[in-house]
Amino acid sequence: MFNKLVAIEPVSLIPSAEEELHQYAKEVVLYRDIPASDDQIVQRIGDADAVLLSYTSRMGKNVIERCPNIRYIGMCCSLYSEESANVDIAYARTRGIKVLGIRDYGDRGVVEYVLHELTGILHGFGMPMLRDEPVEITGLKAGIIGLGVSGKMIADALQFMGADIAYYSRTRKPDAEAVGMAYKPLAQLLTESEVVFTCLNKNVLLLGKDEFAQLGAGKVLFNTLLFFATALGVGLVVHYAMKWLDQRNPHTQRITIVSMAFCFAMAYIAEEYFGIADITGAYIAGIVLCTMDDAPYVERRVDISNYVIFAPIFFASIGLKTDISGLTPEILLFCVCFVVVALITKIIGCGLAAKICRFNWGDSLKIGVGMMTRGEVALIVAQKGLDVGVVDSVYFTAVILLIVVSSVATPLVLKALFTKMPPQKHPSQVNG
Repeated sequence: MFNKLVAIEPVSLIPSAEEELHQYAKEVVLYRDIPASDDQIVQRIGDADAVLLSYTSRMGKNVIERCPNIRYIGMCCSLYSEESANVDIAYARTRGIKVLGIRDYGDRGVVEYVLHELTGILHGFGMPMLRDEPVEITGLKAGIIGLGVSGKMIADALQFMGADIAYYSRTRKPDAEAVGMAYKPLAQLLTESEVVFTCLNKNVLLLGKDEFAQLGAGKVLFNTLLFFATALGVGLVVHYAMKWLDQRNPHTQRITIVSMAFCFAMAYIAEEYFGIADITGAYIAGIVLCTMDDAPYVERRVDISNYVIFAPIFFASIGLKTDISGLTPEILLFCVCFVVVALITKIIGCGLAAKICRFNWGDSLKIGVGMMTRGEVALIVAQKGLDVGVVDSVYFTAVILLIVVSSVATPLVLKALFTKMPPQKHPSQVNG
C-alpha cells in the first residue's frame, strides 16, 4: 500500500473507481483541474509515492527528479510506446519507478466515433456533405495511416461495409493484405484516397506541408482548421489595407462598399470552400473591420442597407421555407410549449446571472426579460439545421413563432416593468 496517491489532473475515473483507490493508499488526493506548469505539478505531488495522470500533463525528467518519493506512476490513458508517452519512462526506470499505462485503450470507442463522423460527412447528417450528393461507404476509397490495433479495427469495420481499403504503415502487414487491404506509399495513399484516417501514436509527426499538398482539396478533416489559418492571414492583409484606404478616403462611400464586399467574400469563402457556416466568415470580417477609425461610419451606412434591402430579403426567404401545412394540434402544442420554455429559461438564466452580479431583484428581472428576444442568429442557425436535415420543416415553425412572440412581447413587458420598478443604482455605483 502506498502512503499517498495524488492524481495531478482529471483522470476520468467513475465514482466507484475513485473510492477503490483508498484500498491502495492511506491518503488519496484528486485534483480536478489541469496544472499550469512543472512547478505546480511538483507542488501537487509533494511527498506522494504514487502519481496518477492522464494524457494532458507531461512528467519529464525535471519533474521526476524533484519528487524523490515517487515509486509508481499510473497513466490513465493509452501507452503506445516509451517514445510517444507523456512520461519520461526511461528516466523513471533509472530511479526504480514503475510506470504503467493502458494499452489499446478505447479502441472500440474509436471505431464507433469514426463510423458516426464518417456517415455524418457522407450523408450530411448535422454537418456539410463531402460531395454534392450523399455518398455510401460501399465503394469509398479509404486510406488508413498507421495499421495498429485501432487502425486495423477501423479498416475491418469499413471493409465489412464495402469500402476499398488502402493503408500505409512503417512495416507491411501481410495479414491485412491477405484480406484485400492494399499497401500504398504515403504520397500515393494521400493522393488516391477520398477519406483518410490517421491512427498514429501521440506525438508522431507524419503529415507536413508536402503531405497536405498531396492530400488535395475536399478533405474535410483538414479544411476546417485551414479556414481559420486562411482567415488569419487574409485578415492581417485586409486590416492594413483598410487602414491605408481609410486614411486616404475617410468618411467616403468607397470605404462602405469595400467593407461590404469583404464581408460577402468571407461569407462565401467560408461556406463554399471550407464547409463552414457563412455567418462565421462574415463575423471574422466584422472583427477585422472594427479596427478601422471609420468603423462607426461604416456601421451606420451598412445599417441603412440592412434594414432597407438585406433584412427584408432574408426574412422573406425564411418565410418561404416555413411549412405550416403539417401543423397538427400536437405540433401546435409543442410550438406553444417550446416558446414558453424558451422565454422562461432566458428570464431565469439571465436574471439569476444578474442577481449573482449584485443587481437587485427588480433590475435582474428586467435583464432577464430583455434577453428573451431571439433574432436573426436564431433564424440562421435554424435554417442551417433545416438545410442539413437535422431540423424538420414543421419544427422550424416553432422557431419562427418564438422569434415573433419574443420580439413582440419583450418591449411590452419591459415597458411595464420599468413603469412599476424604476431602475436603481448598482452597489458598485453607490460605493463609488
